[in-house]
Amino acid sequence: MPNSFIVNDAALIYGENELWRLILSPLLVTSFWFDLTIVMPFWLCFFCYVREFQRGTATSLLYFNLINIALQLTSLPLAYLASQILSETTYADILSKECAFFNIFVVDLYQAMLANPNKPIDLLFCTVPQKYFALIVLFFANIVLPYDYVSILAVLIVGTTLHLTRNVDLLNPTIAKVERAVGCGRTCNMGSIGYITADEGKQNATSCTDHYVPFNRK
Repeated sequence: MPNSFIVNDAALIYGENELWRLILSPLLVTSFWFDLTIVMPFWLCFFCYVREFQRGTATSLLYFNLINIALQLTSLPLAYLASQILSETTYADILSKECAFFNIFVVDLYQAMLANPNKPIDLLFCTVPQKYFALIVLFFANIVLPYDYVSILAVLIVGTTLHLTRNVDLLNPTIAKVERAVGCGRTCNMGSIGYITADEGKQNATSCTDHYVPFNRK
């Protein structure tokens, strides 16, 4: 079965050197209704589309894979530490096998909330800043889904790091240089197939009059 080939099994990735699972694990689908009809459309509309339009196709694809790897490599020492505390459980058993894509989605969601951290969110009995609302959502996700603590901590670490380094952009200029090199000094022109270059993405971001960020509207 395809799922068995790409499932995010830490014992196979780090024990058997099946490193392709690091890249392919976000493609794993375990629930038609949750993965394909709720999470995927939400992520495509509010995060993937905006990022590709403002940063380019190659940049968005590389960003997706780098964030995925960063999340999994962050989860590994956390799971190992937890396995030392819970001596009867191995790190591979602690690591989630099915939530690689969901982790990427939550990182994007968390960053969107940090974009306007002090925006008030009205709850049933109180009003909390948006940055704390994100933590409340993660807490209830652990109970309802359930969403494991190792994944939550990895999301918080990676998401916070990305937020703190948001003004440092190394990826987009690097992709732009590669695209110019491929185009012999000129930006590649592949708009007919829907490809957006890094330079075109930068122009789109500069010329955009509606700097829409999810959960950042007053």
